[in-house]
Amino acid sequence: GIELIDVEIIDGECLGKCKFCYKQNNSKKTNNYMSFDNFKKIFHKFPETITQIAFGITNIYANPDFFKIMEYSKQNGVIPNYTMHGLDLDDYAAQKTVELCGAVAVSIVNKEKSYNAIEKLTNLGMKQVNCHFMLSEETFDNALSTIKDIVTDPRLKKLNAIVFLQYKDKNPKAKFHSLLDIK
Repeated sequence: GIELIDVEIIDGECLGKCKFCYKQNNSKKTNNYMSFDNFKKIFHKFPETITQIAFGITNIYANPDFFKIMEYSKQNGVIPNYTMHGLDLDDYAAQKTVELCGAVAVSIVNKEKSYNAIEKLTNLGMKQVNCHFMLSEETFDNALSTIKDIVTDPRLKKLNAIVFLQYKDKNPKAKFHSLLDIK
């Protein structure tokens, strides 16, 4: 049966403002979020085989119920995970993330802040901290630089893995090209 489910709990303006964002959150100015009560209603409709949930967010504090939602999920036997940009990871959010989550991915948006977020989480004892990197023709040189950083930057010494995400043309405003399109 199904073991993992993705649930989008925040939509709207994002500090990352990534040009490649498939959700086009960089162009939205208002935040919409799922309330805790709505989450509970949806949660209890999940198949009983679900063991993990991947939360879709923009910024950590964009949904005031985010940590409450993750706590509820964990208390009910479903391990929460999410992907962040690391730009707004403060000490409180880091501690709650380590306490509640099975895994977290940090999208490399701003190397300095994203790497600091990885270090903060791993120093608190989180084992499953991954780095997400959107791979395209335009980002290829930065991808190679990130690989080098994994070996040379001490903030990444406890990083679990780097995950290269293939660019998919889901945002018509983006000017990126898949590596597979190179002739």
